[in-house]
Amino acid sequence: MSQTLRWRPGFPLAIPHATTKDDTYQGYFIPANTTVIMNTWAINHNPDDYPSPDTFDPSRYIDSKFGTATTSEADPWRRPSYAFGAGRRVCAGQRMAENSMLIAMAKLVWTFQIDPLGRREDLDFSVRTGFKDAILTAPDEVGMKFEVRGGRRDVVEKEWKAKDAWLQRFE
Repeated sequence: MSQTLRWRPGFPLAIPHATTKDDTYQGYFIPANTTVIMNTWAINHNPDDYPSPDTFDPSRYIDSKFGTATTSEADPWRRPSYAFGAGRRVCAGQRMAENSMLIAMAKLVWTFQIDPLGRREDLDFSVRTGFKDAILTAPDEVGMKFEVRGGRRDVVEKEWKAKDAWLQRFE
């Protein structure tokens, strides 16, 4: 999940913030009420930290909890992902979102064999041509085929019926 958030962050330029008072950062003066935008994309694609930054490579996180080539463990401000912001205004729902994504991804992979409708070689992973040009990063639409993995159909149907019966109370 950390590699997915690094490779294609949902908000490549994060959410704008404003300074409440004058500040100086690395010798640069920033006046009060200045809009500040964190470039999540640039942080996550810095080749000094992430060799071949455009490559999806989850093994980056085997030797480093930050997925970086350099040792960042000594940096108290370093985060495994900047997809939820940083500093004192980091997203309060980060842990809930990460846990929800992990559960959803695990259930999808456990339940379904997922394949593209076309050839795998034709999938476009380039951020320049295979993703929407918008404030949010999202892939272009791609036809996918979901097939329930062997022996799991009964579990899916049983759970569907139970959840549907529970939700009927609210209609």
